[in-house]
Amino acid sequence: RSVLYRYYKQKSNNKKNNAPTTPPADTPTGELTSQSSLSFAEQQDQLTSVLEATVSGGGSSSSNGQQQKKNKKKIHYYQGLHDIAGVIMYNLMEDVDLSTAILRRVCQNHLREAVRENFHPLLWFLNQVLMPLLDYLDEEL
Repeated sequence: RSVLYRYYKQKSNNKKNNAPTTPPADTPTGELTSQSSLSFAEQQDQLTSVLEATVSGGGSSSSNGQQQKKNKKKIHYYQGLHDIAGVIMYNLMEDVDLSTAILRRVCQNHLREAVRENFHPLLWFLNQVLMPLLDYLDEEL
């Protein structure tokens, strides 16, 4: 929600002040704000849809889809996941289906430790691998 709020606020401020924005070099429209005509509440609803579909697994109801669900670990929400989802949605011009697919893939790969049911595997890694390595490299730590 905070990501959407920042973009919405920026869009509103630019309209009020007629302040020019400096677009990134690769921005085809020359604007830094969202191209959407959706209201803030509608954008929040879309973000909620993306997060719910990602965490619940969504997907096909066919037997092949159910088999794929069983093979993948469940994605659990953690604080800050909505910020990642908001950035993905913003860059994909609020395409809910594509945003959901990309967020799910990011969660299954890059964020897989953070979206597990608990942080026990991560704590194990810190205690068994990282801390002894730090002790070896710098005893004063």
